[in-house]
Amino acid sequence: SSPLGPAAGPHTQMAQNLALSWLGGSRVFELKTVQILDELTIPRPCIDMRTVGFNAEWSQELRLHESLDEYVKGAMLIAMLTHGAGSAPPPWRDPLTRVRPEPGFDHVVFDMSLGYDLKGIRSDRVQGFIRGMQDARAAVERFRDEIPAEHSWLRGVPFPERLSDTVTLSTFHGCPPEEIERIIEHLMRENGLHCTVKFNPTLLGPVELRRLLHDVLGYAGIRVPDSAFARDTKWEQAIAMMERLGRVASELGLSVGAEFSNTLIVENAGG
Repeated sequence: SSPLGPAAGPHTQMAQNLALSWLGGSRVFELKTVQILDELTIPRPCIDMRTVGFNAEWSQELRLHESLDEYVKGAMLIAMLTHGAGSAPPPWRDPLTRVRPEPGFDHVVFDMSLGYDLKGIRSDRVQGFIRGMQDARAAVERFRDEIPAEHSWLRGVPFPERLSDTVTLSTFHGCPPEEIERIIEHLMRENGLHCTVKFNPTLLGPVELRRLLHDVLGYAGIRVPDSAFARDTKWEQAIAMMERLGRVASELGLSVGAEFSNTLIVENAGG
């Protein structure tokens, strides 16, 4: 209904942020990346935004079950807003037939974002998270009971129970292309998910990346170490991988795509 929406990050981590983003016109939400390591100590401050944005953080700040709860609550808040939450229902008709967005414009996509390796994604806890996103009935009923009495009419809203059937894969620099391919094939075959592979700018290779960064964009002071290119997927590998994954997706009646571009390893000389 609209191609606009935030990418995975802090803005898609909390339920209230998802609701605010929906009110701003977003309809496609790439949810905050989750992974098996969900008890991390994040150095603070983790973001330096004086000019260029440097980020030292990696996911995630919530536990897996907490992330699932936030996404369920966010979807429920959006469903309430779609059905005109905010005031008492009019007495002359069914409250669920109140003013709504233009037909079709209320369609929302919640796109899971997962990282960072095959072992973690195959783990029981991450697989439990995926199943919870594909069938959120238990969580929906739990939160339905928490809707305050003054808004009790909203308990009858038809909340979505299948929150997502798509996933974007985020991988760390240095993740071998063959592992990326195995992860995507696993997510398609075992979880039945439409998949997007998120590639890093190092895909371009050191010469072209530095030409664009330094000469075209003018960021001459940003240094990209040679080590950033050592094990990352190369262009030819990505083409071959996506062709093979495309055949698997076609076989399964699913779709596979690519997203450009993810993070770039740099040296922050500013301290």
